[in-house]
Amino acid sequence: MVAVLNIFAGTISFDSKKKRAIERDKIVYFTHVHKSGGTTMCKTAQANGEEVNRDNNCNMKGDGPWTITEKSLSRTCEERYQLAKEEGYSFVAMERFLLEDELDCKDRFVYILMVRDPEQRHNSHVDVHRHGVLQDKHRSFVGRKKKMKTKKRKRSNYNTMATRRVLRRRLKKRHVKSELGIALMDNYISGDNYLTRILIGERGFDGTLPIGSITDEHGEEAKKKLEQFDVILRLEKFEEDKVQLLSHLGWTEWIGVANARSKEVWDEESSESDRANGPTTYELNNTVDLAVYEHARALAERLTARARTKTSSSL
Repeated sequence: MVAVLNIFAGTISFDSKKKRAIERDKIVYFTHVHKSGGTTMCKTAQANGEEVNRDNNCNMKGDGPWTITEKSLSRTCEERYQLAKEEGYSFVAMERFLLEDELDCKDRFVYILMVRDPEQRHNSHVDVHRHGVLQDKHRSFVGRKKKMKTKKRKRSNYNTMATRRVLRRRLKKRHVKSELGIALMDNYISGDNYLTRILIGERGFDGTLPIGSITDEHGEEAKKKLEQFDVILRLEKFEEDKVQLLSHLGWTEWIGVANARSKEVWDEESSESDRANGPTTYELNNTVDLAVYEHARALAERLTARARTKTSSSL
């Protein structure tokens, strides 16, 4: 596989890559699940000559997480395509939940999703958004009781309202008022079937489905959404899955995992040994998400095998 990638790498100039990206009819449409390789994808896209919104981690204006607007949410996929063309983008991202018909414009977009082990994603989410709360309390919630080196604060600060107050202050500084943005970043929602909530849409974050209300039915709905993506990548297996990007887009430049928090090696054998005493609290609370993630992994393996065959046959 490495040999196949090396044959293509370095044979196309950056200007040629940029020209190819701009002239391509389809726009790359990346669903950025928070703390699941979004920065990696944005920087890799730029390295391959894609035109992006550099001011917002490749997210189109209004598509989150802090800039979610009703105007953006009301756009059809055709309107979104035309807007991207007007802005000169060949790669766009949205860091929020899916809209109802968002994946229906196959003739306009190449739909890409990156997934990450749900528990690792949640831990990373909490690390970033632990504002004023006890980080070790969040860690114990997911069943990994570790001694953290963070400075302990008063126990009274550990509550969802304290977290949300800080998030609202951040939103105010950015001159954005978005309750949906707050929900997307909330540590408590993050620990309750987050990937499933992203895939089933706005009701996963607007209060319609409170913590503990995600069911297997929602999981089946999320799995059907997964099957609409053209490319599904696993952050932990990006080196294997990146052949899909070569096959669909001709990408040949790879920067590795861009965010330091995502560089932890996920050891599946170690993970299994951790479960020797039974499922963790996180696993018990996220059975739906774990099943959705396993379905995504299976789809990614299938898509990677297909891309590898296609790429090899073109040599």
